[in-house]
Amino acid sequence: MVSLTVSLVAVFIPLLFMPGVVGRLFQEFALVLTISVVVSMVVSLTLTPMMCGHLLKPATMQRPGRLSRMTEAALDGMRDAYGRSLRWALRHEALMLLLATLTVAGTVAMYVVMPKGFLPSQDTGLIVATMEGPEDASFGRMAALQRGVAEAMRADPDVLSVTSVIGAGIVNPAQNTGRLTAVLRPRDDRAAGCRRNHRPDATRARRAARRHRPPLPGAGHPDRRPAEAAPPFSTR
Repeated sequence: MVSLTVSLVAVFIPLLFMPGVVGRLFQEFALVLTISVVVSMVVSLTLTPMMCGHLLKPATMQRPGRLSRMTEAALDGMRDAYGRSLRWALRHEALMLLLATLTVAGTVAMYVVMPKGFLPSQDTGLIVATMEGPEDASFGRMAALQRGVAEAMRADPDVLSVTSVIGAGIVNPAQNTGRLTAVLRPRDDRAAGCRRNHRPDATRARRAARRHRPPLPGAGHPDRRPAEAAPPFSTR
């Protein structure tokens, strides 16, 4: 019971640390399920045995029906089959040890070879970019800067369309912030270099945009903090 509860809680741990707006939505879901599983374990170890001892009758006072007898017969058959398989395994200890060794070796090999990550990146076909300017930036100035960034993104042949919004958002809607969403072509229709690159397309696009986009007065990388900066792309 305890090991099963720990396994279930471990499943929801990644949801607690998932970034972005989707992560915030799933945090409450993960917390509720984690607390429910822990409470269920406590009830199973304390209240359930007490209620069974109080409510269940001795076997001599029970009169099982046909369904109960059939269920018990099926369970007894499963128990007998497990006993036969266990006795066979104990008679072939060398074979069982060999299988266990191969299983551990295969698990280690798959762990080394297979790609892994806490929250692995995936190609959603979308690139989300945000712009943030000084607090006194006017709407016209932000519109001009964001229009230039949108045109630079549209110049990429792998981009189908770009949606640009100013002053609207979920986290911090303000006049000095903007949001752009670029819809990419299907992966098979993109440039050959993009398909061969195993790096997530958002990372590739971010680096390519910094390297190839024309200089845009007032917009730049946030690490250099120009007058009005364009933060890096981020995937959702």
